[in-house]
Amino acid sequence: YAFLSQDEPEEGSLFPLLVERRQLSYPVTLLLALLRNRFAEMEANSTDARLVLNKKEIKEMLVSFLPEDRNEAKRFDKIDVHINKLIDYGFLRKLKNESDRYEVKNIIKAKINADILSEILQKLEEHARNLGTD
Repeated sequence: YAFLSQDEPEEGSLFPLLVERRQLSYPVTLLLALLRNRFAEMEANSTDARLVLNKKEIKEMLVSFLPEDRNEAKRFDKIDVHINKLIDYGFLRKLKNESDRYEVKNIIKAKINADILSEILQKLEEHARNLGTD
C-alpha cells in the first residue's frame, strides 16, 4: 500500500508536519498507481501538457482489478469514493463545468516517482497473488 509522507523533522525542529503520513486502502493505492502509470505514458507519447480523464475511463482502469460484486451500482459507487479520496489528497482535480472529467495533477509525478511506482506495483502483484491462493 502507498503512503503519503514527509521527511521526519529533526529533533527540536519548530516546523510542523506539512503532510500527514497515512496508509491508503488497496483500491486507492491501485488507482494511484494506475493514474501514475497513465501519466508517465502521456508524458512519453503526447504533447499534451496535462492528463484529463473522464470518470468512465477511470472506472474502466480500476474495475478489472477489483473483486466482482453482484451489485454493479454499489461497485461503481465505491469507485466514486476512491476517486473522491484522490481529489481530497490533491492528486485529482474535478474540472469546472465538466462534472465527469478530472485532471491528474502533476503532484502525482513528484510523490510517486518511478522507484516508488515500481515498488507499489510489485506489492500490488503480491497482494493479487495472495488473494488468488485464498
